[in-house]
Amino acid sequence: MLNILAAECMKLKRNKLLFLCSVIAILIPIIALPPNENEAINAISWVYRLQMGFQLVVYPILSGFIITYLIQKEYGDQTIINTLTAPVGRVKYLLGKLILWFIWYITITLCFGAIIYTRVIIYFGERMFIDNLAEISIMILRTGVLCIGVLIPVAWIAVLQKKIFYPSLLVTIAITVLGIMANLTHGLIGSIIPWFAVTLLSIPNGDVLNNVAYISIFLCAAIGFGLAVYSFKKQEL
Repeated sequence: MLNILAAECMKLKRNKLLFLCSVIAILIPIIALPPNENEAINAISWVYRLQMGFQLVVYPILSGFIITYLIQKEYGDQTIINTLTAPVGRVKYLLGKLILWFIWYITITLCFGAIIYTRVIIYFGERMFIDNLAEISIMILRTGVLCIGVLIPVAWIAVLQKKIFYPSLLVTIAITVLGIMANLTHGLIGSIIPWFAVTLLSIPNGDVLNNVAYISIFLCAAIGFGLAVYSFKKQEL
């Protein structure tokens, strides 16, 4: 597996798309608007607004470009032929790409958190930052990890589409739209639909059944990964 990850990292050298998506992901929270009058005394409210705009909208879309590129480029360059005929297990190959995508997403999430910490100190002061540090950290990390879970089915679409670029991106946008629509739902209905559940879990004191929501997100990730592996293992040259 380490050899596979090393090979994937070699392929990403001088990758302009990865670099561009990373720059956008880091730059946008830096230039985001400061707290408005209603948020001036509530750091959590301001952080949640940035989460809605970036972690639940922009970052999923950027990640859709990344996972699509990681898989689709192999078909476009026809290097996938070497993989499909190689003795290396296809599961390990696909898992290597997902791990690389996971590392990218977590890195971006941590960068987002560091930027938010800095801006909270600037706008709200050290005292409020310390008081809310644990809650802000949990909000950011939880949302980042859960978003990865509900986006794994995009890898399945990327495997199926082969050389075509846009289907997985359309699915990513659809998942993002569902996340935005979660504000119209609550309780059991919002909890059993994984793409709604991520948003509801991100809302401070949101009306969501935690256990049901986490189970639905886990099942979404497991089913998405299973379908991606099954489709890739059955794929012919």
